[in-house]
Amino acid sequence: LELCGDAREAYCASEKLWRQIVSEKHYQAIQEAKRNWDVQGKYEQMLQEGISFVTEREEEYPGRLAGIPEPPYGLFYRGSLPVEQQPAVAVIGARDCSEYGRYVAGEMGRELGRNGIQVISGMARGVDGISQRGALEVGGQSFGVLGSGVDVCYPAGNRSLYEKLISE
Repeated sequence: LELCGDAREAYCASEKLWRQIVSEKHYQAIQEAKRNWDVQGKYEQMLQEGISFVTEREEEYPGRLAGIPEPPYGLFYRGSLPVEQQPAVAVIGARDCSEYGRYVAGEMGRELGRNGIQVISGMARGVDGISQRGALEVGGQSFGVLGSGVDVCYPAGNRSLYEKLISE
């Protein structure tokens, strides 16, 4: 990216430039991937599925995320991104929580939602998903950070939460 300026230019970089910065094995793997990958088709499929992509060089990229050590170059997302001017909190916890843990997670999510604090979590079963549902129940905002890909709802039992998050 430093040599090319942006991802598109890196993708289209000359053979000479690629051979200067990666091993022969990696260069060959890149060429193989380019031959077998329909970039335009995948991009159109993303758009049809409501998936967006933002890079750290774009204004829409979350500023708080940009401030961490080694932030991701880009984010795939559905729905919307957190509002920078609003406070946000990450709620994470046990997947197999006690009944008391379930109660506290729900109350915490609702209280945060009522007070305009965005709940950001991994949408996992247990504390994560319960707190996110709580925030949404009272009209608050919540955002899921998914390790399985933006187009994969995991766990499947949180499908209704996933659908609510991407419709916000």
